[in-house]
Amino acid sequence: MERRAIAEIPDLHRRAANWYEGKGDLMACINHLLLAGASNEAADKVEACAMALIGQSHVLQLSDWLRKIPYEITAHRPRLLLVHVWLWFHMNKPVEAAKMLRAARRAITALRDTVSPAQYALWQAEMRTLAAGVTSAADRSTRARRIAERWAPQLPEDQPFLHGTLMNIRSYCDYSLGDLEAAKQASATARRSHVRAQSVFGIVYADLLYGLAEKAAGNLRQAAQLFARAQDIAEEALGEGSYAAALVGIFQCELHYEWDDLDEAARLLSRHREIVEDSALVVHEVVGKLMYTRLEAAAGRIDSALGQLDRVEHRQASATRRTRLSFAVLHERVKLLLQRGDTVGARLALTAVGIDPDVFTGSSSSGFCIPTSDFDTLAVTRLLIAEKQYARATAVLCNLNARLDRQGRGRRLMQGRLLLAFCRQQDHDQQGAADAIAASLPAMAQQNVIRSVVDEGALAANLLALLNQGPARQRIAAAAGSDHEMVEQYLAKLAALLVPASINVDASQRSGLSSRELEVLRLLSDGLSNRDLSRKLSISHDTVKWHLKNIFGKLGVDNRAQAILTAQRLRLVDIRRL
Repeated sequence: MERRAIAEIPDLHRRAANWYEGKGDLMACINHLLLAGASNEAADKVEACAMALIGQSHVLQLSDWLRKIPYEITAHRPRLLLVHVWLWFHMNKPVEAAKMLRAARRAITALRDTVSPAQYALWQAEMRTLAAGVTSAADRSTRARRIAERWAPQLPEDQPFLHGTLMNIRSYCDYSLGDLEAAKQASATARRSHVRAQSVFGIVYADLLYGLAEKAAGNLRQAAQLFARAQDIAEEALGEGSYAAALVGIFQCELHYEWDDLDEAARLLSRHREIVEDSALVVHEVVGKLMYTRLEAAAGRIDSALGQLDRVEHRQASATRRTRLSFAVLHERVKLLLQRGDTVGARLALTAVGIDPDVFTGSSSSGFCIPTSDFDTLAVTRLLIAEKQYARATAVLCNLNARLDRQGRGRRLMQGRLLLAFCRQQDHDQQGAADAIAASLPAMAQQNVIRSVVDEGALAANLLALLNQGPARQRIAAAAGSDHEMVEQYLAKLAALLVPASINVDASQRSGLSSRELEVLRLLSDGLSNRDLSRKLSISHDTVKWHLKNIFGKLGVDNRAQAILTAQRLRLVDIRRL
């Protein structure tokens, strides 16, 4: 028809739109109106359904429609302008969202005398909610919390979706500022409002925020239960692969990584990474990229992991200030550089962002700042330990750990106490090292904290060896009390994981394959199908495909046969794992 009767196509799309509208399928109706070039009619329909779709997490569909509606049509429609703000707030574009919010405010002001007082009041309430959301998306949590506190009492009682959204924003701000109990209370309040509003997205996000607060408190299993509930709600209402499911899935990935379930972590990351990096709030994007970094580092690909951090930092280079999330990336970089023995590089990474590593030594250079967050404090103490400035590192960590303990931030306290134990052991204070970690061991064992220890490599191996010796073992047993047996089993598990793998190191270096990938390659060479691999390794079909993709890429081949031949040439197929 495009060759012979192109003029008839728009009318057919209009007829299709009318047919779908009669069947109650508004989404298909809008798609055909846009294909017909009927932008004004499509805009009318989008206005009618936009808020309902936002409440059900269909932000990607809305974004696609708004890209196709000319801005000159949108510019005089407050509803469409506000929908733009909702989308850019959720899709990690706070600058664009702020500009559109100003445009919406101008359009609403211009229409004040032509709309009802109730409509004008509703627009005002929505703009106030969005103002808090846009500020939060820019990682300005203190200011966003103040906005939420100011406007929450003034929202109309008949707008539960706005109430729930504002309380979710408040919950995220409390969480990011370390006030975990307030975050839990706000998310519980938000969930009740979203249940009233029947907003699946709001309910899912409230559960996610409550889970994040539990995770930060060190209650990983409780967090997993909340994430699972949120994921079930999202998938039941919206199906697999939804935006809401991806926001939860990226944090499920983090938990599975912590529990040393690297295959499941990799599968979840592969499944959700594209959505969270292209369309999610900044916290989801950064966590997704940090998870990729950690999986690369766990497979021994430190250079690849550092390259990923380069890309994260480049994306944030235009920011006018450092945020807690950028400091999280900095901490990861310093940690990896020190694992590689690059003390000079770690120091340069800190000074490059204006942090003076000598601030605690009394020789601080002018023009630099002192650490202002947990992450950059931890990064500096790692460097002090590597440079054997143990007294300075101990003083900093003791102050940090005392504050984290007061705030109930159990997960980061575990990390701080672990670093303090490393520091004291390096300083030949064996008793102090055991005492530093003893109080956290029961919680670490109960919550199955694995990778936070194993990823520390030789430092962790040396500490585990110390904790298994007589005097230290007795102190640990006394501190653990009735949890002694659980702690013993936990330490034994860690010790087994920290024993160097029996894989042929030369072969691993030649191929760049991880131990798991080498195992998959060996089974592949034995003639196992994808289904057989899934059963043999107790992993999903998606995870098998993910491993094969990685293997083919690293070996520079396109298919299974070429992979097997290359493995034979490199003498990889005879490798065995314990």
